[in-house]
Amino acid sequence: MLDRALHTERLTLRPAVLSDAEATWTFRQLSVVNEWLTGCPADIASYRELWGDPERLATTVVVQLAEARGAHVIGDFMLRPTTQSLDDCEARHPLMIKEPPGAS
Repeated sequence: MLDRALHTERLTLRPAVLSDAEATWTFRQLSVVNEWLTGCPADIASYRELWGDPERLATTVVVQLAEARGAHVIGDFMLRPTTQSLDDCEARHPLMIKEPPGAS
């Protein structure tokens, strides 16, 4: 869906990649986040397998702090068209509740 990174002063939105599994696992495993998801595996190995599904990666956008703010991944969301037009998209997102250690 998103074919390039979009940058602002504070955030970067970019296409998800396989190596984002560990960073997204840090907040997706939290019960306060997981209660809003359709399911999250109980261990990182199973989560990597789920995250690495090509269809999932193709529709996932990662939210990360800008380079000047540490470039930590703080969330992700699904973005996919609900019709033939990209003007009509569905988005779902879990966001990190706390900043990672060392982020400011």
